[in-house]
Amino acid sequence: MLKSCKNENVIKFADSFRTDNHLYIATEFCNGGDLEHYLQTKKIMPEDEATIFVKQILNGFKELLPNIVGLA
Repeated sequence: MLKSCKNENVIKFADSFRTDNHLYIATEFCNGGDLEHYLQTKKIMPEDEATIFVKQILNGFKELLPNIVGLA
């Protein structure tokens, strides 16, 4: 599913492989870190900035949802 996704708000999938005990997934490098780390360092986020993040998250879900529903 991630292999075919070409949305700016969804991390790019590079490759995956498995060993007997683990599954490894390689994705693009996100130089800015993740949202959790950003929120921990920021402490307080203004509403207008939070709105931008929510829109980006929903845009990513909008792209992924048809693929998730199609798997059911």
